[in-house]
Amino acid sequence: FMRAVTLLIVVRVLQVAEVWIILLALLPDKGAGWLLLLSLLTQAISQLLTWVLSIVPGQIGVAEAGSALLFKLLYLDPLVGFSMELIRRIRKILGIVIGLLIGWLVGMRSEKQYRATVIPKQQCELDSHLESKL
Repeated sequence: FMRAVTLLIVVRVLQVAEVWIILLALLPDKGAGWLLLLSLLTQAISQLLTWVLSIVPGQIGVAEAGSALLFKLLYLDPLVGFSMELIRRIRKILGIVIGLLIGWLVGMRSEKQYRATVIPKQQCELDSHLESKL
């Protein structure tokens, strides 16, 4: 249980760090400390919206609209909030694609190893069985 809680905390800290790094790039004129607070607030609101609006299929547009609204309420450019979530969505999609590609490559490698070891052995057993019948 403690391991799961620890991993959850680590994931949340990494998510805040991700938002902070994106905001540093999108708002270079703002202070790093202020952007860290903004990233904490953004991540908290984003998580809350995700829980509340879990009925939306695929969460399409929920994070983007939520961040744009939050930035507007904070008298910041809503486009920055939208852009931040769009960058995060692209990073998630790229991560999924890379994971699927790795899985496919590992699967192909395992299938080649299976064909190289198991199928010839089965063929050899089948040949010896057929020879004994003749």
